[in-house]
Amino acid sequence: MISAALINGCTVRLVSIACIPCFIIFTSSIIASMDITAHLFQLQEIDNKIQRFRARMEEIERVLNADSRLQKAALNVEKSKKEIHLAQVSIRGIEETIREINVKIEISEKNLYGGSVRNPKELQDLQNEIASLKRQRSNLEDNQLAEMIRFEELEMQSQADQAQYSEILTLVTSESSALAGEKTASLATVERLLVERAGLLHSIPAESLRLYEDLCKSKKGRAIAKIDEDSCSECGAPIRPSLIQAARSRLTLAYCPSCGRILFAG
Repeated sequence: MISAALINGCTVRLVSIACIPCFIIFTSSIIASMDITAHLFQLQEIDNKIQRFRARMEEIERVLNADSRLQKAALNVEKSKKEIHLAQVSIRGIEETIREINVKIEISEKNLYGGSVRNPKELQDLQNEIASLKRQRSNLEDNQLAEMIRFEELEMQSQADQAQYSEILTLVTSESSALAGEKTASLATVERLLVERAGLLHSIPAESLRLYEDLCKSKKGRAIAKIDEDSCSECGAPIRPSLIQAARSRLTLAYCPSCGRILFAG
């Protein structure tokens, strides 16, 4: 049996009653495939999720590559090592100077008591020189003792700095392990979303996709706005009933009169 029907201004001929279910399914698929706004809104949701996960992965990468706590602890360890080295150099310098003074004292005492010098003035000069050298040696020995005490304190500080570094390193390693796991999970999620996105693109006409991408660039990734209580969810502008009805038709694109985003009635 042949019959005719007027749908959206077009006459559609039906061959038989048995074909009615096929016609209904076919018509529904057309309407579903032409629900461009819903597909674009879904695409925006996917794109925003991908952006958030990628931003988080970049943040994790920065944390893994530069932990300020570990850097500070490492600087303290390095500072302690340098101070210990300088203290060792100072102690060795004092020791060397004391050895040189001891040699001079030994030589002067040999001259003083060896009988080779008989002139009273020369003998007095030797005595004065020996006394002066011994005073220098005494002062150096005091400095040496002070440096040795300071060296012991620096060693203790170095050990404390090294222990703190090891403690922070353990903590950072533990945190890094958790962050590395989160990064791996985020990467897997992004890959899944990209597959989902690629499948969705087949349902969006090229022209509508270009429009969406252009709006995303100018609207900071928010090309689609939901109609929420008769208002634009992005800018808050009121949406008149006729425009809401146009957005709900799902066969054409409706735009917010204020911000210019594509309206999605949900």
